[in-house]
Amino acid sequence: MQNKLKSEEIALRIRRRVFEHCIKNNGAYLSQACSSAEQLAWLYNEGLNIGDSTMPSIPDNFSGVPSIDNKNYKTGAGYNGPISNEYDRFIFAPAHYALVAYATLIEVGRMDPAGLSMFNKDGSSVEIIGAEHSPGMEMHNGTLGIGLSTAAGIAYGRKLNKEKGVMGWRLQIYSDTEREKAQEVRTLLTESLLNEFNKYDVLISPTSPSVAFDLKSKINDPLAMYLNDICTIPANIAGIPAISIPSQLSDNLPVGLQIMGPHFSESKIMNIGNSIQKITDWHKEKPPI
Repeated sequence: MQNKLKSEEIALRIRRRVFEHCIKNNGAYLSQACSSAEQLAWLYNEGLNIGDSTMPSIPDNFSGVPSIDNKNYKTGAGYNGPISNEYDRFIFAPAHYALVAYATLIEVGRMDPAGLSMFNKDGSSVEIIGAEHSPGMEMHNGTLGIGLSTAAGIAYGRKLNKEKGVMGWRLQIYSDTEREKAQEVRTLLTESLLNEFNKYDVLISPTSPSVAFDLKSKINDPLAMYLNDICTIPANIAGIPAISIPSQLSDNLPVGLQIMGPHFSESKIMNIGNSIQKITDWHKEKPPI
């Protein structure tokens, strides 16, 4: 359900709210807001198909654990709208991202800002480590693995019931450790490419590992389709400029020539591409139809 604000603006507001909370309360999980604000903002603003909140804007206090004698017990899932086969289900993990989740609910209009004043107070449902009764939480997921297995079970159950709602995976919020590992790999790849630019002005490679394949020939093999992007992934990860120009036909089929350069070398690689097209007719060759 689209908000009036863009997801980028919502993410910025989430970070500001969490930062202000940390300053006023002498600490909290600030790093989680830095690593997940965009994902949560996009999910609530664009990605998820969820209804209006069914819970009070200022969360109720903890009403006790679910039991036969506690008939009014409710999870925090109602802040994500009603549980219905026409709507998505949002399984949140890991639970120590609770503060950024509460900030997100506030910024998308599902929880009152006053609710955050209850954070980590005795008797409050707005807990520092989210539980199933905390706003936005359907069940407690202490780790990413628990969250994934929980979501997989619910998704499979929905599939068996042939529910009409959107089924399958939407997004996974990764733990800080996994995010740091990805950043480490990106840094190593970037450094490797930049070291090559100390020896060469540009790097040239095929744009894809194979020539164009027949229409619909890979429709049942999505991995093979994705692998055709593998030659362009390094430039995207490292954030360096790259262009693709036509090369000679191979087996009477088009082949792309990728030119990569260091940061801020857009003019250089475009001039090289232009020079290649001036001395060759590759861009004029057409495959037989």
